[in-house]
Amino acid sequence: MNNIVFEVSVIMATYNPVWEKCVFTLDSVVGQKGVRLELIIVDDGSADNLFGRFSEYFESKGSTDYRLIDHKENQGTVKNYYDGISAAKGKYIKLISPGDALFNESALAEWIRFLEDSGKSWSFADAVYYGSIEGSIKINSTPLAPRVIDCYLEGNDPVCRWNYIVLEDLPLGAAILCDRSLFLEYLNIVTGKVIYSEDLSYMLMMFDGIVPAYYSKPCIFYEFGCGVSTSSDNKWRDRFLKDLREAELLIINKENKDPFQIQISNALTKMNSGSNSKKRLVKNMQKGGFKKVVKFRFDPRMSSEDISGCGKWWNDYEHG
Repeated sequence: MNNIVFEVSVIMATYNPVWEKCVFTLDSVVGQKGVRLELIIVDDGSADNLFGRFSEYFESKGSTDYRLIDHKENQGTVKNYYDGISAAKGKYIKLISPGDALFNESALAEWIRFLEDSGKSWSFADAVYYGSIEGSIKINSTPLAPRVIDCYLEGNDPVCRWNYIVLEDLPLGAAILCDRSLFLEYLNIVTGKVIYSEDLSYMLMMFDGIVPAYYSKPCIFYEFGCGVSTSSDNKWRDRFLKDLREAELLIINKENKDPFQIQISNALTKMNSGSNSKKRLVKNMQKGGFKKVVKFRFDPRMSSEDISGCGKWWNDYEHG
């Protein structure tokens, strides 16, 4: 632990970045209070990485705990993050994308304290979803993920693991905080096989019984409908499905599985032995699948539209 300089490393991955979105995100990070953090921007071969403007931004803020990591060629999100995390010095990792932002000035400090008190190695929180309509901010009431939350509140780890891996009832990747060494260990396993979906590292953690703590507070403003993960672009959908299949194959092909891991592996094998429509049908028929469908359709957890506790930086931004 002697090499831990910062409590958390916030890593923003960019590719052909939009400056206004970057500033929106950085303002929320630079303004964090009560926590020692570094900020790493890692670019994946952009035509213009904007590093000159980033340097000017940090100089204007009086910030020195930052690094800029450039790649000359595009190599995909996973490898881009891998290089940033490998250079990080924080105990924890918070990945963030341009356009997303920390909820308020104490978000990281309070979240880290919660995670340490929980005795877990990683945590997911809630988020406030927003979008821009004709230049103004719109807070959206959107179903939160995961759909089924009681297993986390009750500490029922087997159900949490089953729901996460087999039913794909996943937390929002943008709302995750993780031990750096642990994340790097699992990211190393998927690097070279998974190209764009760094969050699939958490699926392998869950397979090995490393279950997160649920932090029931909004920690992130999440830009919904604009990024690749929430777009309707079939190209990105197919890429994410390919990544998911690669992660599932890592699970299926893993040696020396315990009995519960064998159950999970067998379920994945059954789900993937046919078309996507068959996979959906089989998944919904798995134990707990019906409950997830009901929660999604009739009783979803909705993101809050109450932002009364948000940061001053957000209010300044919203009111221009």
